[in-house]
Amino acid sequence: MLSNDKPMTRREALAVLSLPALAAGLGGCASASPVTLANVPAAPVPRVRVRDRWRYVGTNLYNHLPIGELATEVVESGPLLKIKNRYTDERPTQDDLYTNAWNVVQETHYDVTERFSDPVPLLPSRLEAGASERVRTTYRALISERQLFWSLYLDARNWEKIRVPAGEFTCLRIDRRMWFSHYDVFRYGSERYETLWYAPDVNCWVQREWTGYYVVPGGRRGARFREDWVRWQLLDHIPAPVAT
Repeated sequence: MLSNDKPMTRREALAVLSLPALAAGLGGCASASPVTLANVPAAPVPRVRVRDRWRYVGTNLYNHLPIGELATEVVESGPLLKIKNRYTDERPTQDDLYTNAWNVVQETHYDVTERFSDPVPLLPSRLEAGASERVRTTYRALISERQLFWSLYLDARNWEKIRVPAGEFTCLRIDRRMWFSHYDVFRYGSERYETLWYAPDVNCWVQREWTGYYVVPGGRRGARFREDWVRWQLLDHIPAPVAT
């Protein structure tokens, strides 16, 4: 459920204060420094079709080694938008599900597949610098039956020009800060940070980076463990054929 009127908890307030610095750190890992653009008008709502395809290359940002490729394709447009995922390392995958482009119902790109009670946006409803979304809902890891807490702060920072293997794109940079109850009962205080660069030219993100932190019972006071630290960049985009 979208919520803009509930008071923030102390943890949420601290999260908002710390997000810009951390997001800047994530963005600094890009292969080339983005160039900030001014006076870019709002972008239209993304419109995707069955057989639209995007292909990405992944990098482990701990050691900067490649982690293979990800090919995604729109295979259904209703009642939910279904995205088929295929990795070059042939790891088992499930489909991403959206109510539309790009409000997530089922997310497969983190450590476990997550199914949300209410759609969770990847993008703000207004595709312009300064737009924001606040979401509090529940989710279920598909390997568990428990409904767990999920909270998201999403902020569109600015328009940037970035270069990825597929070329140079004008993108809306979007920072997402999540804190949630992890299905693993031995993880506490889970927080996740993500930055996406959405390019209207391809109706999807061309670069996406995420990492996160958590604590474990009995650990040293103040010590946090880190999740994966991953970047995906667009290799190519093949739009669906236009009917003649």
